[in-house]
Amino acid sequence: MARNSITPSQAKARLAELQDRAAATFTDESYSTTWDAKEHLAQIALLRSRASRVLVYCTPRAGKTKGVLKVLANNAIAVPDSTNIYIAITKDQAKRIAWRPWKAMLRKWKILAEHSEADQATTFPNGAVVYFTGADDVAQINVLLGESFAGGVVVLDECQERPDSVIVPLIRDVILDRLTDTTRERPVEGRLICIGSLPLGPGGWFYRQIVDDDSHDDLDEWEKHSWSRLDNPFLTGQQAKLEQFKAKRNLADDDELVQRIWKGKPVWTKNQGKPYRYAKERNGFESVRPDWVDAIALRSGRIIATKAWPGITSAIAAIDLGGLDRASIQVVGYGPHVDVVQHLFDWTSDRNAHYSWGELMAILGAARHGYATCPGTTRCMTRMPLRPSMTL
Repeated sequence: MARNSITPSQAKARLAELQDRAAATFTDESYSTTWDAKEHLAQIALLRSRASRVLVYCTPRAGKTKGVLKVLANNAIAVPDSTNIYIAITKDQAKRIAWRPWKAMLRKWKILAEHSEADQATTFPNGAVVYFTGADDVAQINVLLGESFAGGVVVLDECQERPDSVIVPLIRDVILDRLTDTTRERPVEGRLICIGSLPLGPGGWFYRQIVDDDSHDDLDEWEKHSWSRLDNPFLTGQQAKLEQFKAKRNLADDDELVQRIWKGKPVWTKNQGKPYRYAKERNGFESVRPDWVDAIALRSGRIIATKAWPGITSAIAAIDLGGLDRASIQVVGYGPHVDVVQHLFDWTSDRNAHYSWGELMAILGAARHGYATCPGTTRCMTRMPLRPSMTL
């Protein structure tokens, strides 16, 4: 008996037919509607947007990531051979918060596609590709965006966490250049969607876009979308949880914390995010800089240090790795027979210094040795153990 066989073109046509059949049920409305017919209207508005530059800022648990995954799928299905990309802070983060939900979404809606776990990439029957990755500097993103993204969608997530020194050149000098790299085959520019939670304090690039602060070198006009977890019909019991939150903290409904992290309102006081503001009359004291501090080799930042007071015999150190931001080592001294603590040592690097653990340990070791010997002080401490603290 002869085997049934089909030609490659017939197979391709059959795949296209199956994809069209699945896509017909994968509508924006069906995706954004609960089992009991409640529509996520704010999410639907995002899915219907065709703006080239979109800014999305929400509370946690509002459904913004779920929304942009549908945007990526819509574009991949609609634009053959397009290249689309989702960029988190790191590739592991992208895997956790987007790649796994993405595959589950396509499986649930029976959308045909092939996944590469190694590349964290999905290829559709029409040749479109969606990548899920992360990058912590502009050079790495430049490699990832080596091809044209005209006709594609770039989603930049966790924008509130990205410092100006990274996000501004990343968007202005890298992403926008690839999105606007149109050709005869790809005549339509790509789209950029920047998403994130409302920042904790009033600062940074994402904050300035939200409040339309054009006093800095910002980049473009944005179509803005914003909603809160209270607007997400897929969550249950949110109003009751809000009331518990307010009662536990004794907060009124108009408190800015309630307005921002529960209701999605961009409200900040002038000092929000700076609860421990320095005031010399309250926080300052006369310090005597130890001679050994100047011998510590630094490639970034500066050290502020002082000799220990009498009775300060032990110390605790805290390390902030910094990553894209500033790295820092702080040392606080204390003793069993004194009722004060003393801020002994403060080293903070410049931004993007990328200190290794070895370099950080060398600075901390020099501080430990300096305070253990204390040359030139009025009270020599022969032993000052540094007890490790948490890494911030």
